[in-house]
Amino acid sequence: MEGKIRVVVCKPDEEAYITEIDNTLQAMQDLVGGYIQAIHPWKLDATLVCNEEGFIESFACNRIVCGEPIFGTFFICWEDGDEFASLDEKLAKGLRHTYGKAPRPLHMANTLLHLLWGGHSI
Repeated sequence: MEGKIRVVVCKPDEEAYITEIDNTLQAMQDLVGGYIQAIHPWKLDATLVCNEEGFIESFACNRIVCGEPIFGTFFICWEDGDEFASLDEKLAKGLRHTYGKAPRPLHMANTLLHLLWGGHSI
């Protein structure tokens, strides 16, 4: 297991950025603000890690990834078997570019998204 891993971090209302984080459960939970959930939206071994209760806790809708809304801060890393690992530099730059900043209409539609997907915030 790597001590630190290179990830792309996406926070609501901010540009995505590449950074290194400690490859520990605590560091990952601190980054996403709670329990982590690993999602595999792509056909490659890149993994999106978000707060598993982001929607329930009414976190802001951050980005739409492969047609699904992701609520709250998330990061993208590589998955090597059952371990998280670093993204290579080229893939990290590509993902940072792809998920750069959430589109403005998404921010204005947060309440609507919560209502459509059964959320409790107004």
